[in-house]
Amino acid sequence: MDDNQTNINKALLIIERLNRDKLLLNKNNQSRSARLTNSTENKPPATLPKEFIIDVMGSKILLKMPKRDADVQFITAIRYVKWIREQFIWQTPHYGDNLDRIRKYFFGRIERFTEHTLHDVSVDSTTIIQVKKGSMAIGRDYHGRMRLIFGYHQGMMNEVKEIGLAKWNIKTKWWSIPDTDVNFERIKLAVEKHGLTCQVHQNDKVGIVKSRRMPTSPEDIRPCPPELILK
Repeated sequence: MDDNQTNINKALLIIERLNRDKLLLNKNNQSRSARLTNSTENKPPATLPKEFIIDVMGSKILLKMPKRDADVQFITAIRYVKWIREQFIWQTPHYGDNLDRIRKYFFGRIERFTEHTLHDVSVDSTTIIQVKKGSMAIGRDYHGRMRLIFGYHQGMMNEVKEIGLAKWNIKTKWWSIPDTDVNFERIKLAVEKHGLTCQVHQNDKVGIVKSRRMPTSPEDIRPCPPELILK
């Protein structure tokens, strides 16, 4: 090769390309090594119990797991969790980051995870209807209150909270608002806005309360006791 500036520049380009390829190869090897290290670190110890089964049903997260004190302490630290003795499962509300926390804590030990597209919803103590994922169950005519039952959805929760006299029932896990046609239309607009669907249940067990008539005969009218008047 002739010793001139053109050949020198070509040689420098070749050396630079070789160094760049070597640097890229080292980075790839380091990245691969880091992934392997992280995957090894994320794996739970072989001594930890497995066979965890998680079912997500609307506003509920159902967890079946082997008994272990540390795991039980983690679950019981979640707000509003309860133990269902008849089914040997834990039930937690499906809202906030509860599901992410559970999946992260039991990572590598979950045998089955199912997010059900259809689930049963209790509108009252005797009525159960089946709703789809991304759907809301609405119960009307419950003593002037409308019941709203839906899975965790922050946008929908904000819409409900903006309605006057909205209440969250911790025990039954449903929202309730005054049952008016204006509120019903407002909820339907919010449901459409957030891409949800709704299923309406009309309560027919309340019955019609008939007003009492005053007695027409003076003999049938009893005087009010004095102690009651003083109260």
